[in-house]
Amino acid sequence: MKRIQSLLITGAVPENRNLIRLFSDASPLEELFSWAVSLEEGMHMLKRQSFDLLFLDISSKGGLPENAFYLIHRQFPKMPVIVITDKEDEATILPLLRSDAQDYLIRGRITPELIGHTAAFAIERYRMRISLKQKTEQIQFLKESLEAIIRQSADAILMIDESGHICFANPAAAEIFGRSQCDLIGQEFGFPVSANQTMELNLVCPEGKKRVIELKTVWIDWKNSHAYLASVRDITAQKEKQRHMQMLSFHDQLTGLYNRAYFDENSKNWNTEDSLPLGLIVGDVDNLKLSNDTLGHQYGDRMLVSIVSVMQKICRPQDIMIRYGGDEFIILVPRCTELQIRQMIRDIQSACANLMTENVPSSISMGYAVKYHINQPLLHLLHQADRNMYGNKLACGRGRPNFYLLSLEDSLQKKDTVTSEHAVRVRETCFRFSVFLGLDMRTAKRCALVAALHDIGKIAIPSSILNKEGPLDDEEWEIMKHHPAIGCRMIKDLPGMNDVAEAILSHHERWDGKGYPRGIADSQIPLTARILSLVDAFDAMTHDRPYRKAMKNEKALNEILRCRGTQFDPRLSDEFIRFIKKKHH
Repeated sequence: MKRIQSLLITGAVPENRNLIRLFSDASPLEELFSWAVSLEEGMHMLKRQSFDLLFLDISSKGGLPENAFYLIHRQFPKMPVIVITDKEDEATILPLLRSDAQDYLIRGRITPELIGHTAAFAIERYRMRISLKQKTEQIQFLKESLEAIIRQSADAILMIDESGHICFANPAAAEIFGRSQCDLIGQEFGFPVSANQTMELNLVCPEGKKRVIELKTVWIDWKNSHAYLASVRDITAQKEKQRHMQMLSFHDQLTGLYNRAYFDENSKNWNTEDSLPLGLIVGDVDNLKLSNDTLGHQYGDRMLVSIVSVMQKICRPQDIMIRYGGDEFIILVPRCTELQIRQMIRDIQSACANLMTENVPSSISMGYAVKYHINQPLLHLLHQADRNMYGNKLACGRGRPNFYLLSLEDSLQKKDTVTSEHAVRVRETCFRFSVFLGLDMRTAKRCALVAALHDIGKIAIPSSILNKEGPLDDEEWEIMKHHPAIGCRMIKDLPGMNDVAEAILSHHERWDGKGYPRGIADSQIPLTARILSLVDAFDAMTHDRPYRKAMKNEKALNEILRCRGTQFDPRLSDEFIRFIKKKHH
């Protein structure tokens, strides 16, 4: 038995010497035992020293007054106390025990063995009482915390009895179900409930609002009976987000069509007898990469959206349209004939031919294949349609640079007739002037090509600026000055067109280095660009413009002579004046 550090407080009378001796001999007190012969001395020792147990003598013979227990207990409430009394009546003992006295000893019946056992039991009882009190407080705290959590929880908490009626609901439940807590209690839950289940339910609130809820249940004891504890979470927003993410994963963000992931994931679903004959059309937008590189990706995006709009108008509701890649489309046509598919392709291509995006015509090459038997793999059908499409593209020449250039020239003509007619005249004059200069035929033809395309960048210039009557303001002029660089970007990536692109970029440079966009001078400017600048300026001066009338040839030549060595190459200026005079004599 563990020894106990104890204190005896008694009165200062001779009779108490025997009492002190008994406590000194008691195991497990022995040498750790202390005593005081007055209340004041005892209080002082309690304040100064730590004790496991206090024996308080309140006997009528040599003890302290009965109220000494209450005085000590008020100051030292955590000190376990055993009282010593000579009264065995309930009127004396019970009030003390009710006031937290651990036990009592009857004076005259005290032995060392009784002291030891009583002390050990008292301390253990005290510890158990403290432990119980702590646990009770903890339970109360947990209960209050749980109640607070339940009240404040964003999840609905319901208690559902065995008959399926709601017997408890927290505020969140009232919000989710659209009813007050009082209205919910006693109502039938309305959904089948079983223990340890998790399920999703579609809920329609009284006001008509639809929600998706997640229900989790456990089987518990509730007020002396069995019940289901149900946790209900509103997952409407989560489900909407999931649906949105699924849509994004299977849809092309630009066009809204299904994407390649959707095709790969669902290809088996179309391998059914009900879909036969199944037509598969492959479409490839012509020169999209060139258009993106030259006119910008925003232009290319608008072209794609426009083409998709055309296809959606022509396709049937049951047809499935897929953007398979950047410029590639697939159309699945269930329960169709080859005649129907060929007509669909003709309609789409015809509509695209009349489609203008930023004044640039659109076109799409297409091929098809038809599946008649369920054992025909869809991928084989796709490859067959793809081969047919590329065969059609090559046959029509739609993938070639020349087709692209012709499209650009046609677009410029449709956007700005004045600029287009100017380009035709300048082309012819540049070719003849190059021959006049004695240049070889290849150079003369390249110069003519530069002349034909030199203003192609004006496709990207707003019509309000191109066709403005009167001089351009500073902001408009800055926009107009971008057309050489735009034209260069449109041409430079075409095979064998580097020199043409360089000349287009340089056709507004000056001999003295004061031109744009780079400010290069004299021989740094390509020869074809120097020739073009003369012809371009002369043609512009001798033909009407929205903001001025045409000059006479003589006046225009005088202007070239005036700008000889500043704006124009001096040698070429002299030759050009001779060329024009000879041409008109």
